[in-house]
Parts: sequence; structure tokens; C-alpha cells
Amino acid sequence: MAETTEKPESNVRRQQYLVDKFQLSYDENPSAENKLKLDREKDKLQHLLNAEKGDVKNRAKEKAEFARKAILNRAIQQVPSG
Repeated sequence: MAETTEKPESNVRRQQYLVDKFQLSYDENPSAENKLKLDREKDKLQHLLNAEKGDVKNRAKEKAEFARKAILNRAIQQVPSG
């Protein structure tokens, strides 16, 4: 597996440029196809931004803890019917 030598910041910057480019394209011609392309590029940008926030293990651990708390809160708030 080949490793990339590019810095994550350059990937984010390049992706932001693509999002801006597709946004202009969508503004000029608001079609379903252009909207789909724009949404895909925005998703890629969001993925890159999330990847910069630390390593995978810590992000996964934080998300799991958040989900656990949300489920517990939902269970506590349920009122038994009867």
C-alpha cells in the first residue's frame, strides 16, 4: 500500500477549492446533477475535516461514548404507559 506524502491541509485546501468550483457551477445551472456533484464534494470535504480532528481510535471512542449517553438519556426520559 502506497503512502501519500501530502499534508492533510493541502487535501482540505484542494477539496475546498473543488467545493467552491461546484458551488459556482450549481449557482449558474441549478440542476439535479450539479446538486448531486456538489453534495458529494461537500461530503468529501467534511470527511477530510473530520479526519484532521485526531486519530481514528479516539474519534471512534468519543462517538461511542456520545451514543451511549444519548441512549441512556432516552431510556431515562421514557415514561411508562399504564
